[in-house]
Amino acid sequence: MELARLFFAGLAQPQQRIAAIQNYLSQMEETRLVLCAIQDNWNALDWKTPPPDTDWAQVLRFQGYTLQYGIAAAEFEISWYRQLLKKLEEQP
Repeated sequence: MELARLFFAGLAQPQQRIAAIQNYLSQMEETRLVLCAIQDNWNALDWKTPPPDTDWAQVLRFQGYTLQYGIAAAEFEISWYRQLLKKLEEQP
């Protein structure tokens, strides 16, 4: 959804563009913090006695990958949009 807004950002006024990007950055920073908190809680869980009949090591492995991906994606977007915001502040 955010890419669609970015695609049409040239139709907005410069201050509207900057405000929209600042708002999105705030959202992504909050998302990253939430995912990191989930990951911390997930890492702290006691997995010593998982229910039987499932390969829990693999289940947990891929759940961990999913959290890592979410955090990495949020960090990428934060970095990319910060760079864009800097460009727009220098040259609206």
